[in-house]
Amino acid sequence: MKFGFTVSSSSPDTSSGDESCVWISGDENDGGSMEKSKDKQSLGVQNISSHGLLEQTESATHTTTSSLNHSALVSMLKENKMNWISFVEKLKLNINNLSEGSLEELVKDLASFIPKSDLTDAEKNCADQSYQAYLAVRQGACREDQEFVTESESDDPEDWVQLKEATAESSQLQNKIKKQAIILKKYKKRLIAKDVARLCILKRKVPNRVSKTVLKYPNIGKDIEKFARENPIGADSWRKTGLLTFSGNTKRGPKLTYKRIQAHLEEKYGVRFGYGTVVQLCCVKNKRKLSAKRYFGVAKIVSKRARKGFSVKLNVDAHWSCALYNGLDFLQLKDGRDKMILNRDDAAGFRLDSTFTHKQHKILAEAGNPELTTRTTDFLNKYTATLQTSSYMFLETETTPETCIGVVKAHKVHHKNPAQHASDLEMLESNDEAKSSLAGQIDCIRVDGATDEGPSHYEVQFMWTERHINHGKICTMVTTRFAGGSYLNKVELQNGCLALGHSNVYIPSTIHGSNIVNGELDQEKLCKNLEAAITVYTNTVNGSPCGGKPIHLTRGSTDEFSKKKQERRNRLLIFLRESKKKKKELQEGHPEEYNYFLKIWRVREDHMVKDLPENYILMLVPCYKRDCVHPVCRKGCPEKEATWFKDGPPITFIPLPIPDPKRPFGGNCENCKQNKQNCTGHYLPPELQYEWTVKNGMNYSVQPPSKILKIFAKTHATFTEDDVKLLASECLLSESDVQMWLENVNNGKKRKAATQNKSKRVDKNQKEDENEKADENKKDDENEKDDDEDDDVYCICMQPWDGRFMIQCDTCEMWYHGSCVGIEEDEADLIDDYQCDLCG
Repeated sequence: MKFGFTVSSSSPDTSSGDESCVWISGDENDGGSMEKSKDKQSLGVQNISSHGLLEQTESATHTTTSSLNHSALVSMLKENKMNWISFVEKLKLNINNLSEGSLEELVKDLASFIPKSDLTDAEKNCADQSYQAYLAVRQGACREDQEFVTESESDDPEDWVQLKEATAESSQLQNKIKKQAIILKKYKKRLIAKDVARLCILKRKVPNRVSKTVLKYPNIGKDIEKFARENPIGADSWRKTGLLTFSGNTKRGPKLTYKRIQAHLEEKYGVRFGYGTVVQLCCVKNKRKLSAKRYFGVAKIVSKRARKGFSVKLNVDAHWSCALYNGLDFLQLKDGRDKMILNRDDAAGFRLDSTFTHKQHKILAEAGNPELTTRTTDFLNKYTATLQTSSYMFLETETTPETCIGVVKAHKVHHKNPAQHASDLEMLESNDEAKSSLAGQIDCIRVDGATDEGPSHYEVQFMWTERHINHGKICTMVTTRFAGGSYLNKVELQNGCLALGHSNVYIPSTIHGSNIVNGELDQEKLCKNLEAAITVYTNTVNGSPCGGKPIHLTRGSTDEFSKKKQERRNRLLIFLRESKKKKKELQEGHPEEYNYFLKIWRVREDHMVKDLPENYILMLVPCYKRDCVHPVCRKGCPEKEATWFKDGPPITFIPLPIPDPKRPFGGNCENCKQNKQNCTGHYLPPELQYEWTVKNGMNYSVQPPSKILKIFAKTHATFTEDDVKLLASECLLSESDVQMWLENVNNGKKRKAATQNKSKRVDKNQKEDENEKADENKKDDENEKDDDEDDDVYCICMQPWDGRFMIQCDTCEMWYHGSCVGIEEDEADLIDDYQCDLCG
């Protein structure tokens, strides 16, 4: 069935009765009257000009919805030059009784067919861009407030289609054309009025009172700026207090507002200022607005959001650590075919029975039926039900791809300690996705500095030495960044992608039933439910994208290998940390295990590269001694030393930062000049470090600034300006940072001494009181003595000080038993700045 209408191209003034608007209706195969029309005019769609005339468009074939096919629609779209907006309007105009829903379905169906059609690539691209524009226009039209179109002015295309038998001179058609011309004229008038109003705003004079205020008080802008500087509330307002925010200063007023500025000016000048005047004295937020001309900007005050840009804690090793990692990237990321380059970190915990901690991101859902999250005040269990994923990112090199693995573990089922990490890594040796990345004779591991991963901890060193022996590695290097700089590790990207992957996912901790039996927590039932939760989490989040690569999830190790490591862990800690007496008891009770521990530790002593900053680097290389149990050492020293990459430096070369002689401290660095900063010196680029070392030796490399400053602080009770300048040039730091660090160290010494003295006094008084009470209360047995108990408890074990070595956190100032946090007394001397697990 074909239908449509055609109109002559002549104007209404032409008195030709032969050229008329004729409605056409008939079968497609009927070649009767339609093909034998006297002018043989082609069918077309007509547009209305601003003069009220009908202009004939290009010919087009129109079909009903029942007979419309993709080919016909594509042909119509091509006739409209791939313009979807024009195409849809023609459909509306020429298909009668087509509802909005049917039209939308028709358009969507055609859009999905376009990529499969026989159009050229250029035409498909043009059609796609036009379709996106059509969708944007349609959405904007839905949101737009039709403020200038009244009901009497609305123009319905159906009105034009209903003009079936009307001629060009008919009153019905002429009235319709006149009505449309009136609508267009009114619309044009409104546009002109809007433009005139805009010009009037631009020409409007600025109020005289603001100008008079500026002339009368020329320093009013500086007064406002000074008042703003004296009333900060942001993080940077604490920066001057030292490394941490321990200043004792509680003097902080309310935040800065225009009202407070107004009150301050009125108090200072003794006259009344209008609120609008105060606002217009400041800077405009958006200069493109028409009202921007009314702002004077004499005070550099603007209303904006706070931005990130402040670190609460100053770490003097940041520059040094970044230079070290630049060197590591140069050596390790050239060729990864003989290396395992692992960046590992624990992602944030995923709490079961709730989506409160992971509902911040968007998620796809059925329209009108969104996914539901728990409420803000959601239910909290009395037991811990949390999953945590350890992210294993095997870094991309110039020769090997990147691989992302996530090991999902649960509290009560898995442990968070070096033994668990070693078991997980051993498990990944048989993982199809990870085993190719674990091959090679060189292990390069990048971790954070926590007690379960940091290279300075004895248990961590033991585990890596054990792997170093069992897998016959020629080099094992474990490194960490400066405290607070772990965000620079690429694995943090994987952690963020996991957060997106599990966003709005709800997993209960009661999949197999309640964990409470007879009012008590059933540990066996809880572990069963947590195992099930791991399965659900893995199935749901597995394959989440991370930089174009999928994250492959697997559950943590719970096999016999892992159980054996956990079972022996307490004895290993006795070997590593406890007194000689307890070590002797261990040797007598478990002689085979003791000898095994001793064998591993001797390899660690022989293979560990000395004189390295232990807080940042652990490096093991073969010693090639005849009695060494390491398989590489047994083979003897090779003729050619292994290198980091082909024709590169030997693996014994460590890229410790070396100051650049061409860009020294206080020099004329171009980059620093551009940033208007005093140059504090730079380190050599990684590609020049090895050449410099060959010519000049390693004596020019520098230790971490924190170690240099710590040594100085121990040997000097006070410091002078010359000392500060000398240390700044040696550490490549600004003098203000050095002075701030030294002052904070001295303040920390005083606080620690005061805390220790107070603790000793309290302990002594408490013991005296307890002894007196014990003497008064003993009745039956005079020899019976109450055990002295210290009411003050410390550490994560919540036990008192019992003569054991203790270490204080430099952030929260809480005391911890060395044996509880895995730190020996002699090991503590190497720690410049200790942070507990809660603070670190």
